[in-house]
Amino acid sequence: MSYGILITNPEGKILIDGERRMPKLHHHGRYHLSTRGASESAVIYYCDVTFTPTSNPVFVTMAIDESVHSSGKLRGPYVFRDASNRFYKVRLEAYDQIYVFAWVYEI
Repeated sequence: MSYGILITNPEGKILIDGERRMPKLHHHGRYHLSTRGASESAVIYYCDVTFTPTSNPVFVTMAIDESVHSSGKLRGPYVFRDASNRFYKVRLEAYDQIYVFAWVYEI
């Protein structure tokens, strides 16, 4: 079954494609991006979400909760590592104060 996704690591090794199974859902939830910050050119809103640390690669997807907001502009999520070099937190960002759904997958 093809998922229409191709994810590689920086070295070019294929981690996910139509031949491989989908990764394990590690964490998910609905979040209010309400903390105000600033980027180089605009005001942004964000929420830091912590999850169980993992040493496996992760990827994050987000979607606007359209039951509350009919539109919004998302920014790419940022994933953080702890002192043990494990992934443990993601920062979700948008240009609007909105609610989003987020999913963290472990590869």
